[in-house]
Amino acid sequence: MATPLAVTRVSQTGVSMPTGTAADTVDGNTVPNVEGLRLEVDNYEGASPVTVTLVTSATVAGYSVQDIITQVPTGSRYVFGRFDRALFGDSVEFTCSAACTLVATR
Repeated sequence: MATPLAVTRVSQTGVSMPTGTAADTVDGNTVPNVEGLRLEVDNYEGASPVTVTLVTSATVAGYSVQDIITQVPTGSRYVFGRFDRALFGDSVEFTCSAACTLVATR
């Protein structure tokens, strides 16, 4: 079962940047698909690129929609967002191929 990730709500007056959470490289992670969700994957500490797989839950004519796969290079932070409910459902499930740090905001 995927490990849940908390979402930090930001405001116009600002909030302290939340402490990152280590990715669950075995079972993956999940986060509620709330409006304005942004998922940050930080690979500054990694020795190699991290493959991030965003698991889609949609089907078309009975066929599963292909998952979205991206690599985050070593020394980089990628931000993912605009998670359409028709494609991902009520939660976004994803996996990371190696150790990295995650932050979810909205």
